[in-house]
Amino acid sequence: MLRNLDKYLSFEYRKYFYKFNKKSSFFSVIILIISSISLYSFIVPDFVVMKINHSITEKYYNTKDKFIPSKNAVSITKYLPNGYVTDGSKDYTDFIQRGLNENRNVIMPNFPVLINGKGLKITSNSKIYFAKKSQIIYTGPAMGKFWDIIIIDNVKNVQIFNANIVGSRYRKIKQTGEWSAGITIKDSENIEINNAKITNTWGDGIFIGSEKGKTSKNVRVTNVWIDQARRDGISITSAENLVLNNILISNTHGTLPEMAIQIEPSLHTEELKKIKIFNVHSVNNKTGAFTVNLQSFNHTGKKKVEKEIDIEAENITDESSNYFIGFILNTDKDNITTTGSIKLKDFSGRNIKRTGLPTFEKYNSKVKIEYSNIKYTDRNGNLKNIDLK
Repeated sequence: MLRNLDKYLSFEYRKYFYKFNKKSSFFSVIILIISSISLYSFIVPDFVVMKINHSITEKYYNTKDKFIPSKNAVSITKYLPNGYVTDGSKDYTDFIQRGLNENRNVIMPNFPVLINGKGLKITSNSKIYFAKKSQIIYTGPAMGKFWDIIIIDNVKNVQIFNANIVGSRYRKIKQTGEWSAGITIKDSENIEINNAKITNTWGDGIFIGSEKGKTSKNVRVTNVWIDQARRDGISITSAENLVLNNILISNTHGTLPEMAIQIEPSLHTEELKKIKIFNVHSVNNKTGAFTVNLQSFNHTGKKKVEKEIDIEAENITDESSNYFIGFILNTDKDNITTTGSIKLKDFSGRNIKRTGLPTFEKYNSKVKIEYSNIKYTDRNGNLKNIDLK
């Protein structure tokens, strides 16, 4: 248990710890070991992964759902080498990528396959069907930005059905940063993700937006279960005409923000228009279920115009998170702030461990918040309403 203790100790404590030598008294060594164990116990993370019952998950991701490929759909299996294995022990990244490059309508192999750090890049006008036993197992390593698993970048007209993706967060390899999403959608248009399971990603479960100050448009994500994402379940930085519907996000933990859904633009040139989020079930996500952070849209001075947003969220439930929901609209008290509206309806939390609204920093923000029926129970069962005036 003490093998990795060194990295947790302060410099002064470490200096004290190592000055003991063979001549130290047995009693003194025992005292030090006991104190070290106590310190180690104190710093062990308090997050415990919660098992999600099948009766819940099947309402969102259902392996029995069938999306029938068209007759001209090509099986990617034909691109695999002779003697390919079906036990998920071989890396077939290059073979599968070739199949995706050469065909617009494909069926993934009906067995698990390893995909390395390159990920899989999707081209425009593609339909991708995962078979019943299809599974992508990402071996990584995740080494910063652009190390995502399914990459939808600067393309149009993509549909993915029944995706089953396992990320690299628990692989015993060196990995860095907070990126590596299960599915990343950047600077793209007319994208549909339907019936997907995404687990154990080093970064977000799904990322929607841009890394270049642009906008993803006409994106629909439906019937998805995201479990044990390390950063956020779903991160939205820049989108126009986005719909999220019937989403289960559970056990998000590892590196901040650790939210089920976070809306946070990165650059002033991005957009948040016609964002609609319905029927989200958040379970045991370390920080909370839903947050909006608009700081990147605010500024001081006269050079930039006001950004207008349009966000709607309805029927959001949360269980066993620390904080439920939060809003950062103008923390820095900038004189040019975001305009537009955030409409919230029917938010409910249960067994919220700390507080329902940890952050509501509005100041002189011009964003209009319309809300109704937002309430939660704390860990003692006390019912509380949230006021966003």
